[in-house]
Amino acid sequence: MDNITTLEGLWQKMENTKLTIRPEDLTIKPEDKRFVGVHGWLLLFCVSLFLRAATCLYYGVNTLYLVASLRAANVDLSSVSVTRITINSLMSVVVSALFLIAAVQICRRRRSAVKWAVAAMLIMIVFYLSRLVSAGVFTSGLSSAEAKEYSEAIGLIGQFLIWSVGYTAIWWSYLAHSKRVNDTLVL
Repeated sequence: MDNITTLEGLWQKMENTKLTIRPEDLTIKPEDKRFVGVHGWLLLFCVSLFLRAATCLYYGVNTLYLVASLRAANVDLSSVSVTRITINSLMSVVVSALFLIAAVQICRRRRSAVKWAVAAMLIMIVFYLSRLVSAGVFTSGLSSAEAKEYSEAIGLIGQFLIWSVGYTAIWWSYLAHSKRVNDTLVL
């Protein structure tokens, strides 16, 4: 009887065969190399994330500096205003950090980059929405000149909110359906 036809022979053959799995065998290798790498729209998205991180960080730090300068000049600021401004500035720095993490993760070709980017974009929308609501709450009891300034600020925040929703919708759709994103972010 052939040694392999018996169960014992098959077991012995399996023991003698060395099965090695290399790390490169576990990665997904796309057949078409044209869509691998941070190029094209994915590169544009990555650059936009870096720019968003920079602008959010600039806003946050600049606003905190402005409050410190006003306090140093003995300008009377209500504690509510200072608290609101500080919270907005810190939220801006947090959103900046999330955008920066997402951009770095894309450059490193990590699959988690999509989650970081989506989280940053959604938190940015919530951030602008909360600013819009909080600005609307503080308009009661203001003079007409102050109310006009607040309404202009509310309009500007509303524009940022609409722009952020559009930005998120476009890039989220790209991240969900792009062959390049699927083939590049595999680690």
